[in-house]
Amino acid sequence: MSEVIRERLENFRNVMKKYGIDAWIAPTNDFHGSEYIGEHFKVRKYLTGFTGSVGTVAVTQKGAWLWVDGRYFVQAENQLAGTEVHLFKSGQPNVPTLEEFLAQELKSGETAGFDGRVLSASEGKKLRSVLKENKINISSSRDIVDEAWENRPAMEKTPAWFLTMDEAGESRADKLERVREEMVKQGADVHLVTSLDDIAWIYNLRGMDIACSPVIQAYTIITLDGAVLFAQSGVLNEAQRDVLEKDRIFVRDYGDIVQVLEKLPECTLLMDPEKVSDELYHCLPEHVTKKETTDPSVLMKAVKNLQEIKQVRSAHLRDGVAMTRYMYWLKHIPETVHVTEMEAADHLETLRRGQKGYLEPSFETISAYGKNAAMCHYISTRETDTEIKKEGFYLVDAGGQYRAGTTDITRTVVMGTVTEEQKFHYTLVLKGMIDLAKARFHQGTNGQMLDYLARGPLLEHGLDFNHGTGHGVGALLNVHEPPNFIHWRLPDHLKTVFQEGMITSDEPGVYVEGSHGIRIENLILCVKDSQDGLLHFETLTLCPIDLSAVKMEYLDCEEKKWLDQYHEMVYEKIKAFLPEEEREWLKNVTSPIRD
Repeated sequence: MSEVIRERLENFRNVMKKYGIDAWIAPTNDFHGSEYIGEHFKVRKYLTGFTGSVGTVAVTQKGAWLWVDGRYFVQAENQLAGTEVHLFKSGQPNVPTLEEFLAQELKSGETAGFDGRVLSASEGKKLRSVLKENKINISSSRDIVDEAWENRPAMEKTPAWFLTMDEAGESRADKLERVREEMVKQGADVHLVTSLDDIAWIYNLRGMDIACSPVIQAYTIITLDGAVLFAQSGVLNEAQRDVLEKDRIFVRDYGDIVQVLEKLPECTLLMDPEKVSDELYHCLPEHVTKKETTDPSVLMKAVKNLQEIKQVRSAHLRDGVAMTRYMYWLKHIPETVHVTEMEAADHLETLRRGQKGYLEPSFETISAYGKNAAMCHYISTRETDTEIKKEGFYLVDAGGQYRAGTTDITRTVVMGTVTEEQKFHYTLVLKGMIDLAKARFHQGTNGQMLDYLARGPLLEHGLDFNHGTGHGVGALLNVHEPPNFIHWRLPDHLKTVFQEGMITSDEPGVYVEGSHGIRIENLILCVKDSQDGLLHFETLTLCPIDLSAVKMEYLDCEEKKWLDQYHEMVYEKIKAFLPEEEREWLKNVTSPIRD
C-alpha cells in the first residue's frame, strides 16, 4: 500500500504544479458537512491510505501531513507506517494546527489550494484569515483532485422515499411552520439549509445516497411563504414532486444552488457557517445580510416526538434480538472453528438482515479482538483481520438503520480467560455506564455536567478515555446527531441543555495499547422524572451485558439493582423471539446477581 500512496502523491503533486498550487488541503468532507461521506469524496483516504472517519491532509511538494484526533492516534500510526505521510496528533503538546503549519510551511506569495465546496464557511474563514495575514494566495474554485484521481467514483444518487405520519409523527408542513417561526424570531426572510439530515428531517424524506446515513444529497432554501429543494435528477419522481408542491416546496436541479444564491434579492439570510460551504458563503451577493447561527432544525429534530420514540423502541427490540443472538453465537463458537473479526462482523450483519425493516448499518462495524480493541475506532481490514480466540476480550460496536429508527450498541465479550487487571478495568467501565444511566438531574443540565458520572469511577483509579462519553442519535437519521453530547470538555455552542425526548449514547471505555480495549454502550432516552423539575434516563438498548468479567465487590447495591432490573427487562422483551436453546442461555445470563 505504501508504494501505491507514493505514486498517488507523486501524480497529485504534478497536478498541483500544473495549476501553481504549493499546498493542497483535503478535509474529510462532502458538499454538506456530512460525517459519513460517499466514495466520491474520500480524497484524504485516497491520498494517505488512512481509513478513519475524520482527518485532514495537507500535501506540498516536499511532503504530506495528516491531522487526526485522539480516537484515531493508534490506527493512523499503523496505517501511515511505511508511507511518507507524517502524523499530527491534534490537541497534543507541540502539535501545530493546520493553520499554524501552513503559516510556517508556505512563503509569502505562494498558493494554498482547497475545494471550497468541501470546507465549511467557518473553517474557510479561519484558514483564509491566516493565509491572508501571511500573504499566501488562495485557490478554492477548482477541484484539482478530479484530474489526479483516475476512475474517481461518481457522486451517489438513489431514489428518495417519504416517511409516513406513523413514522414521522409530524407533517413537513408543520415542521416548516416551526422553522419559519424561528426565522421570524431571528429577523430572517430566507433560510439556507445544506446539512443532509436536517433537510431529510424537515421534509420527512429519506434516501440511500450515503452509506450508513439514510439521506439524499440536496440543498434547500426556505422562505416565509415557500421553499425550494435542490436535488439530483431522477431522485424524486413526478408523484413525489406533486406531493411536495402541495406544501409549496418546489424542486430544482441540485447544481442550480449557486446561481440561485448569486441572484438573491436584498434579504436577511439565516444559515449555519459550520455547515454551509465556503463556496456557497462567498457566492452570496453583498446586499444579502447574513444571519449566522445554528440551524433551528438541529434542536427540533434532536427532541423526538412520541411517535418517533415509539418507532425507535421498536427498532431497539429488533436490534436487541439480533445482538442477543450474536452474543450467544460468539459464546458458542466450537473449538475447532476459526472465526476472524471480519467474519464475525459479517455474521452480525446476517442476523440484522433477518430483522424486519432493517436497511443497513448505521456506521461501519467495529469488530475488534484483543489488542486491536485498544484502537477505539479500529476497523478490521484484510491486512489486520485477526482470529477471535478462546481467551481475552472481543469488542463489537455496531448499529443499524431500521425503517423504525437508528441504533448504536457496544458490547465487550469475554471469550475465555482474562487477567485480573482486565476484570478490574471492565468493572470500572461498567460502573461508569450504570452510574450515568441511572442519573436523576435538574432540568437545565448539560452534557458537560453529566460526564463525570461515567468517567468518575475510572478517574478515581488513574484511568480515562480519549473520547466523548455520549453523542446524540437520530431517528432513522445520523447515528451521531448534534446538539446533545456528553463530554467533560465541550465548547459553548455544544453545552446543550438536555430535554425530554433526546436520545444519547452512554459509552465509557478503557484502552490499553498493545493489550486490550473495553467499552460498554447503551442508548438512553431523556424522560421526565416523577419529581418536579427533574429528568432521568430510560435505557433503550436491549442486549445482555457480559457479567463473567465483573468483580462484583466493586459494584454497590444500587448498581447491582440497576443491572438486575435491566437484565430482567432484556429477558422479558427478547425471549419470545429466540429459539429455545438461545432463550435458555439468555435466561441464565440475565438471572439476578447473587452476592
